Amino acid sequence: MSQGVSLLQLIEECIESGEVSLPPYSATASELQQIASEPDFDLDEVEQLLQSDQSLVAELLKVSNSPFYGGLSRVATVRAAIVRVGLSEVVNLAVMACERSRYSKFTDPDIKPYVDPLWEHAVACAFGSRWLAERLGFPEVAPRAFIGGLLHDIGKLMLLWALQDLKRNDRLEVQLNETLIQELMLNAHTDMGYKLAQAWNLPEEYCSIIRDHHVEQFDQTDSLLMLIRLANRACVKVGIGLKQDESIVLPATVESHELGAREVVLAELLVVLEDSRNLAA
Repeated sequence: MSQGVSLLQLIEECIESGEVSLPPYSATASELQQIASEPDFDLDEVEQLLQSDQSLVAELLKVSNSPFYGGLSRVATVRAAIVRVGLSEVVNLAVMACERSRYSKFTDPDIKPYVDPLWEHAVACAFGSRWLAERLGFPEVAPRAFIGGLLHDIGKLMLLWALQDLKRNDRLEVQLNETLIQELMLNAHTDMGYKLAQAWNLPEEYCSIIRDHHVEQFDQTDSLLMLIRLANRACVKVGIGLKQDESIVLPATVESHELGAREVVLAELLVVLEDSRNLAA
């Protein structure tokens, strides 16, 4: 039995027993998404919910004032941020801020180097997926594409969290190294992420994205899944995240063909992904 297999078994046992658990999906994020999905939402309710968390407000204003949104004057209130970027985008940014806090809890020197690239990849995939949805004529799924892109690799974060927790409690019987960590994430993150998403009671469409964003056989009628898969491939091509594969030919992918993404759109996508790097800082 390989070290990776035995370590994965230990992680799964600890998660099933409740010894190891990733901080739960943000209640604020869930409530924001629920409010924004209602056709007659109350703008004051959104503003009040956001203002109940000052760290969330600070993160929201920081991103809203970034060059990515091109504002000439600084916004200083939640209402001004909503006016500048729109309610659905504010909800996306608030969810991103909630998710970011989960990535900030890593302290172990063997684990932490993997966390920042993973966050950068999640952010780029979120913005890339949403941009593709709008650019390719799927505006109705754009907000969900953002969330799906942000969460698609949550299984990798769960595995890293488990490794940190096991190491802290002297439960590891192997020496962590890059090969072992990468092997573990590559082989187990989709199943681990799917189980986690179900435990969080996330909508099934997000669970499916987390489970199926790498499989060879997938539902080619699922435009939301294909948008995330294409953005993910583009991130890997340019090296946003934990690995890079310049040999990926985006126009030749099934996703590009089914979504109708021409070469010029794919070239624009790579620019969007590069611009999104600043938002992960």
